[in-house]
This record gives sequence, C-alpha cells and structure tokens, in this order.
Amino acid sequence: YQRRVHGKQWYQRRVHGKQWYQRRVHGKQWYQRRVHGDPEEFTLTVINSSKGTRTYYVSVRNHECFRQARAAGPQTEPTLEKLRQGRTTGEDGTSTPCTTFILSIRPVHYMDVCYIGCEAAEDVDLQSDIQPLLTHPAPETFDEKHSYPFPLGVGDGPVLCSQGHNGQFTHFSHPSTYHAVDFDAPVGTPVLSVAGGEVVDVVDGIAVTGIHCGNLFLWNSVTVLQDDGVYAEYVHIAPGSAAVKAGDRVEAGQEICKSGQSGFCPVPHLHLEMHLSRAEDAPSLNFALLGRDGPYVPVAGKLYNQAGPVDLGQGASGTQSSPPGGKGKKKKRKKKSINTRG
Repeated sequence: YQRRVHGKQWYQRRVHGKQWYQRRVHGKQWYQRRVHGDPEEFTLTVINSSKGTRTYYVSVRNHECFRQARAAGPQTEPTLEKLRQGRTTGEDGTSTPCTTFILSIRPVHYMDVCYIGCEAAEDVDLQSDIQPLLTHPAPETFDEKHSYPFPLGVGDGPVLCSQGHNGQFTHFSHPSTYHAVDFDAPVGTPVLSVAGGEVVDVVDGIAVTGIHCGNLFLWNSVTVLQDDGVYAEYVHIAPGSAAVKAGDRVEAGQEICKSGQSGFCPVPHLHLEMHLSRAEDAPSLNFALLGRDGPYVPVAGKLYNQAGPVDLGQGASGTQSSPPGGKGKKKKRKKKSINTRG
C-alpha cells in the first residue's frame, strides 16, 4: 500500500498506541524501527518525496525479509511470514541470498515494504536503483514490416514467454524497454539473428547474475544493425558465447551466440528489444514475430516455438496470438503430442 506524506519527508506516527520513528540509512533508503519488544523489528519504508512517479529496485542481501500475514481471526495477533529469497552471484562466483523489491510509488507518497530481520539498521546490506517512471511516446504505433522470425533455435520447443510488452517486472519502467520480450531458455540455447545485417556491438565478458539491483546495468549482448535500419539487441547471453564480432555480416537465421543468464536475471532467458537509434534514451520499437499463421506479439505466460504460439491442447502450432493493433483468429488444427520441458 501507499500513504501520502503530508508536507514532511521526516515524520513520526503512532501505530496501535506505540511510537515509531524513522532514520535514513546509507543515504538512500528509509527504515522505521519499532522501539518496543524483543527482538527488535525493522521496517523498510520507501519514500517518494518528488513530484513525479518513480520506480524503485531495492535489494536486501544476506538478511531475511518478512511480511505481516493476515490474522486468523479478530482476536488473533498477526504473525510474520518469511519472504522467499533468491540468489545473486558476483564476478568472483560467490553466490549469496538476496531479496529484491520492484516498486512504483506515486508522487509524495511512501510505502511500507517489509520487515527486515536484523540487529541494527546499519548492519543491513541494502542497495537501490531509483528512476523516474517514463512513458513511451507512441506505444501502439506498429508497422507490419517490423515482423521477424523466432530468435531461438528451439525447434518444436516450446519455450515460455516470461515477460512481454510493458512487462511489470522490468519492461514497464523505461521507454527503451517497453516493447521488449523475454523467452525463458536453458543456458546454451542457440540465439538466431532475426534479419540480415551488420554486427555493431558485442559484450560477452560479464559473469554476474541473479536478482540484485546492482546487476541492472550489467549484461552480455549482441547488437545487430539490420538491413531495414533497425537495431536488434539480444541480451543476457552466456559469457564467451558470441560467435560473431563487431563488423561481421550476419544473415537471418544465423546463430550469433548462446542464451544465458548474465546481469539482472532471475532465470536463464533471452531478452530481445529493438530500436531505430542507438541513443541511450531511444524508445523501443514495436515489433512482431512471424509464425506459421502470420505475425503475432508474444504474451507473458504463453508458450512459443519456431512455428509460433503453442497451445498444449492443440499441439505445436495451436491458437495464434493477436498481431499488434488487431485481433487474432483462432484456427483449429489436429492435435499432436509434443515434448514439454520441465
């Protein structure tokens, strides 16, 4: 939930008759400490005192985080429920437990995020990335010429689209990633160029991985300037897997690298996004993929392979997803058995 800050960035309040206070930690985040009870409980509170909506990626490493579970009844005291932790791995290969929160907070509001199990606020290993929430200037604009074949060599697959356009995990927070799509794929899956063009950039030396927000701007990738003038970026590729270098000519369907899990990456996947410019703030290009039945836009939670959308009830070439700006038509096909990946 979010609550409005009434004119002050620092404030006190009483909850159930008990006094709470705040203090600033590491210059960025905000804690509330309840001053009664043993052991002490610390609440992570994030404040947006600005005049615009902001996104917050907040990571807590090596400490457990808790939320307040609903009470079983009106006479029952609420309990704390431990949140599931993920992992983050540094350049040296050391893996540590980590919890990352992705928040969007309205202007002049604050959010009580979680309780943190710690002895003192100064002991918490906490890092954040804070950015203004920016909107895409033309999210619905689409040209059918920007439709391309599937970017992974998975055959019948299928693979899961784990995040699509305006995905609420990372794609929503900036115009440059608005139209990106993510496909979960095992490390080492062939990544295929979706069009002919020239390789303009290759990075494949990053080893960090996991959910720590410090990884947000670290990744391996191959960027191709396609013959149609579009820059295609293939992101999170495996270290040392690039089969091309800057200046190389590639053709549609050519393997250019292997999928991986580099950078801010909860699970191995390929992140594909396109632009009309290499400027850092260039908005993403609305594109579609080509299936057996025509262009479609991948949707989070759906399965896909090189023939297009996969419906487990209809076989490897089932119901087609809607193309950008239009409604898809359902076509009946004979049922086929397919191998699914666990």
